[in-house]
Amino acid sequence: MYPQYPSHIVAAASNFAYDSPELEGYQVNTTCHGAFEPAFLVYLAAKPRLRKAFVHLGLDDAEDVTACFISAHIYHPFQSLQHLWLKVTRLNLCTALIESMSDCRLFSVTFEVEKRPLAKDVSHLFDVLHKRCDRHTLHVLRLIQFSLGEDGQFNAYYPDYLVDMAVLQPLLDFSNMRAFSFGIPMLGWLGDDDLRVIGDAWPGLVTFDFLKSWTSPHINAATWKGVIALVSRTPLLADLTVHFDARRNLITGPEEIPDVRPNQELCFFDMSNSILPSDPAPFALTLFTIAPRVARVNGFGWSCRCPCACEEDAPPMDPYAFCEQVDKIMCRLRAQHFGDEYTLDRFGRIEIMDDAVECQPSEWNPWR
Repeated sequence: MYPQYPSHIVAAASNFAYDSPELEGYQVNTTCHGAFEPAFLVYLAAKPRLRKAFVHLGLDDAEDVTACFISAHIYHPFQSLQHLWLKVTRLNLCTALIESMSDCRLFSVTFEVEKRPLAKDVSHLFDVLHKRCDRHTLHVLRLIQFSLGEDGQFNAYYPDYLVDMAVLQPLLDFSNMRAFSFGIPMLGWLGDDDLRVIGDAWPGLVTFDFLKSWTSPHINAATWKGVIALVSRTPLLADLTVHFDARRNLITGPEEIPDVRPNQELCFFDMSNSILPSDPAPFALTLFTIAPRVARVNGFGWSCRCPCACEEDAPPMDPYAFCEQVDKIMCRLRAQHFGDEYTLDRFGRIEIMDDAVECQPSEWNPWR
């Protein structure tokens, strides 16, 4: 996130932009100072060398976006843009801007919205991205909403908020995707086959975050089968957020998946709101088999709040306690499996002796 600046800094930055005919970047967060004036938006859109931009749209309607450029005789706005952070009230404004850009070569794009969209709005945006953006250039895509705002209480049971594989399908052609984050309060539904397909489509994936910031109030469709398929197909994956039923398709060791190579890069595993087994040991063993270097497991905010929930779906233990136990078991498994590589480091000995998972040895540091 771009830092926020006082008003005099924002004013000075805009004045500097106006005085820079060869402007290549404008990354000034104006969230606290209102949206761009239409004239300034048009000015930035006309810059032939502009590669990086934070754009805050205050227009009310998607048609206003197109009209704004046409009235200024700009038919290929932001023609050189590669990195875009776009802040809007409604997602359809993002769609209108991307559609007006004609053929673009975006590398990284973040859409920040204030009002929760419908699934059809998300689907339309992804269709337009597929149509307008070069298939080989897009590496990073984020959709975020930081608060519910006027939307009030989040109720994702309404089918109009369902985001499933049919919605994500147009993005799969962006084969160089490295980071995908979907952080809008909606109902997510990805099954085992869906996770496998994502892994096949995005083999270079480093970060996959599906609804990390918002709870997913349904019984999860995916199981360990899908998680294993995704992790094994993305050897560079370092940060994974996925909702799944962790009680199903557990494994006891690598002999059950002989064709799967362990992922040596995965450091952060977030399974918030997943359905947990009663015993953390099989969970830890399965995770260690597919990703032995996971340094932190998160499971906060666990819930099973679907209308059909019953007593047997109640959480077996506090999710914080469950994750702490998993972390400790993972430490012991690493010591047993890697031997001197792990335990000869003095921090490794402290970790094993005190069960202090915070004291990871330097070579296991996820920020290396």
